[in-house]
Amino acid sequence: MEKGDILYLNDYQTLSEGVESSNSIRSKVPFTVSRIRTFIDENMECTWTFIEVEEDNLVLLKKEIEELSEWRVYFPPDDFTTGNREDVFNADCDYIFSPDDVEEELPIEDMRFANSIEHPDGLFINHCGGMFCGDYEDGYFFIAEWQAEFLCDNPELLVLEIQADLNDDDSYIIFLEGCVLKESEIELI
Repeated sequence: MEKGDILYLNDYQTLSEGVESSNSIRSKVPFTVSRIRTFIDENMECTWTFIEVEEDNLVLLKKEIEELSEWRVYFPPDDFTTGNREDVFNADCDYIFSPDDVEEELPIEDMRFANSIEHPDGLFINHCGGMFCGDYEDGYFFIAEWQAEFLCDNPELLVLEIQADLNDDDSYIIFLEGCVLKESEIELI
């Protein structure tokens, strides 16, 4: 897959979002690939390929662990502020950080991501046992993932934090919610 490629998604979530935004019924929704970013955690031999599209805030993700791979479709939640840690914290989106660290009022750059995130219907649990990290371009990345313990349309949560330098307090955080896709729900032209 490359920038400029056209891909079609026909999963329930994307189709329902497409119907809401266009008021038309489609059997699949076309998207143009605008950017592809790959993050590799060398310790866990895990790779995340983020595929962003021109038409929407949708992110298609391919996650690979050794020989296994799975696809996910993610959307940024309406109530989350993307930005650096201070932006996120000041926008009352501090629920992605460890409640113990928030309560202890640790410096924001030292806060860990939460092991669980509360939702009115139940909990999202960090099912990977923590956070992944690795080199990215001239800096570093951190990824944390959670999975719902209850039934919902978007049972997967993911935070991607990109930091220019480990000694630099500034970073950029993206928070996404989504679901697993079957390979049959993705078509590349």
